[in-house]
Amino acid sequence: MLVKDLSLSETDNSRWVLKTMDGRHMLLNQASATLVQLLQKHHDYEAAVQAFNLHFNTDLSTETFRQLTKEKLSGFQILTEEENGKVQKKGKYLHLQVPFFSPSVSGALSAPFRFLYSPRLFFVLISILAGVVAWILISYPSQQAFEWTNVNLLLLACLVYPSVLIHELGHIAASRAAGVEHGEVGFAFYLIFPVLYSDVTNIWQVPKKRRIIVNLAGATNELLYAVCLFLIFYFTGNKTLLTAFYLINLKILFELNPFVRMDGYWVFSDITNTPNLLPKANKLVKDVFGAVFSRSKHLLDCV
Repeated sequence: MLVKDLSLSETDNSRWVLKTMDGRHMLLNQASATLVQLLQKHHDYEAAVQAFNLHFNTDLSTETFRQLTKEKLSGFQILTEEENGKVQKKGKYLHLQVPFFSPSVSGALSAPFRFLYSPRLFFVLISILAGVVAWILISYPSQQAFEWTNVNLLLLACLVYPSVLIHELGHIAASRAAGVEHGEVGFAFYLIFPVLYSDVTNIWQVPKKRRIIVNLAGATNELLYAVCLFLIFYFTGNKTLLTAFYLINLKILFELNPFVRMDGYWVFSDITNTPNLLPKANKLVKDVFGAVFSRSKHLLDCV
């Protein structure tokens, strides 16, 4: 049967998330979620198969039901008979993770931003910020921002680097606003690039609208910070602040890119209801190029 300390929660579109003891998440359909619920409710396979047959109007034997359970749920160390067995490994895109701020410290640092991430306020806020940024970009062309003779590079670094932490605190703040338990903020490598990360994997347990808010919260925090820098530039005329504004917005554009596992990727995955988006996209590209190559080869053979 199932090990203890498993958490099953419904998300959206008849999908459920099973959180394992070590913090991993399994995305289940309705039938698999019902199977888990029955196994949680009953203490032996005989009782569970009777409930399963009654629910699905089937006539499975206990042994067939046991095999079905293993087929659907084995490899994740959630069945008692494989509790000490080998766990299926999932692909990690962050490596050499080093925590900087514990969950309690990162939660405290994110507290000033938390009120921004109620659904009613968030979508108004991000719309206003996007409009303000668009007006600034039109009114103050990039040529003005990148007149490097008027830029203090030390001050520029001191203004731009904090946006990385501000970004991660946005994710933490939105998670807390959604009532989701979060982890630490830390340092890691994405591919070969050093990055900060925030552990908000538990957002799989909340509906899609809330997940989108959490995934956009980092960029929203940065937009708010960038607009504040522009306002200081507007009143002081210090061009370094305008350059910082531009660099932060370029960074946001990169983060919203849906082709790498950053914020834009997860937002696009939620909007299109496509879990495991990158492997599926890679397979689609391979299939398309394979079909084109095969067709080209066929045409050459016919010539």
